[in-house]
Amino acid sequence: MLLALLSQLGPCVPAKDTSEYDPMKADSAALAQVTVWKGGRALYILYDGKYAYVSVLGRRVHILDISVPEDPISVGEIDLTNVPVGLAKVGNYLLVANGEKGLVSVDISDPSIPEEVGVADTPDSAIMVAVQGRYAY
Repeated sequence: MLLALLSQLGPCVPAKDTSEYDPMKADSAALAQVTVWKGGRALYILYDGKYAYVSVLGRRVHILDISVPEDPISVGEIDLTNVPVGLAKVGNYLLVANGEKGLVSVDISDPSIPEEVGVADTPDSAIMVAVQGRYAY
């Protein structure tokens, strides 16, 4: 149900503590704040059709099959060196802003076994990532 609501909001949703959240009183803007998932406290969600990529506290990114929005299924996850705070998808790759580690590239061609395939050092901590054409910012 949660991801069904998020899917109506657009591709990326930043997270916020929702311990006081009441879905019966929510409007569209409030729904953008809902990101608590049983896999951990979400920091960022990237929605991409059949899958949602959820970065959580504890240095992990979960991949959820949301083809049935009322019943999201965890299909894969990857542990990273730092807390993943930003996500972007390019083809079969997930780019993860991974704090002091920089920008991490994860092969998600098989969502059940995501694999770290590269790291780009950044001048400072990577806290967000956006992609335009061939460039990641």
